[in-house]
Amino acid sequence: MLSCTLLGSAQGGKDQAALELLATARQIVDIRMAGSPPFHLVQHLRLMGPAHQWVEGDYVVTWAAPEQWRDELTLSEFHETRIATQGNVWSIRTQKFATALAAEVRSFANWFAPLKIIPKSEHLGRIQNQKDGENALRCLSVLGGWGSVRVLCFDSGREYLLHASTRLNGSGSETELDNYIPFGQKMIPQAYHLQYNGQSILETYVKEAEILSRVEPGEFAAPTDANAVLTCEAPSEPIPVRKPDPSYTRGALAHKIQGNIVLDVGISEQGGVENVSIVKYLDPDLDEAAAEIIKKKWLFKPAECGGNPVPFSTLVEVSFRRL
Repeated sequence: MLSCTLLGSAQGGKDQAALELLATARQIVDIRMAGSPPFHLVQHLRLMGPAHQWVEGDYVVTWAAPEQWRDELTLSEFHETRIATQGNVWSIRTQKFATALAAEVRSFANWFAPLKIIPKSEHLGRIQNQKDGENALRCLSVLGGWGSVRVLCFDSGREYLLHASTRLNGSGSETELDNYIPFGQKMIPQAYHLQYNGQSILETYVKEAEILSRVEPGEFAAPTDANAVLTCEAPSEPIPVRKPDPSYTRGALAHKIQGNIVLDVGISEQGGVENVSIVKYLDPDLDEAAAEIIKKKWLFKPAECGGNPVPFSTLVEVSFRRL
């Protein structure tokens, strides 16, 4: 049996206590709120790359206002600089598609990203009190599209987000946020650790964190060779409209190999697949079969940002199971 799953995201909830918990937690960590002071932040990161080897890099951001910032992400051979100014976001990168995990880095570098609820896509569940060793937690479930479930757990006394997990079709991710430190009037986690299906795939820690008295306007000048990119709060994700299953290879059948493969898939504005890389391996022949059919045979309704189609990278899981 084969199953292919697009690992995507998720309606607003009516539980006032849950909404207040999210708002309080976000107020603590959202260093990019309008009116917040300028800052410079450097995070070092380790990302599990192809061939099960750690790739190290840095995420650097200088922020002046919600519409004026600059960030730079370096991961092995991938490098991208983005500059927000005058209502546009400009980008220079070494390849057309950012990796889906690179997007994950940026998402968690904002700290408050897991606290966002997508209207008409996610429903808030109940708050439950739990214990983690000696720590008292308040945990909130969030029900999303395609049967996904997120659970957010907060320090019961201080409302810091300490743990976030997501479950979808038997797969899941776990994020731990550790060692909160003061940052101006806010608090930020000095480190976080991301696992996917029990495998560590991303670790980061804060190398530098500085509140700035001022920033130089020249830092946000768009380079002449940069491209303007569309941005929106929550871009729609691509939807597969054609996704034939890969075939089991003879060798894999003979050796009774079964399990999951996770692939990072780059999808164009037209919905075609332009880039595929393997994030979680299973068997060389099955890995190749999955990557080949996705790149040559899969077709998507492209992601949209502000009603316009945009390139998008997402994780796809292919499961091989013997009947």
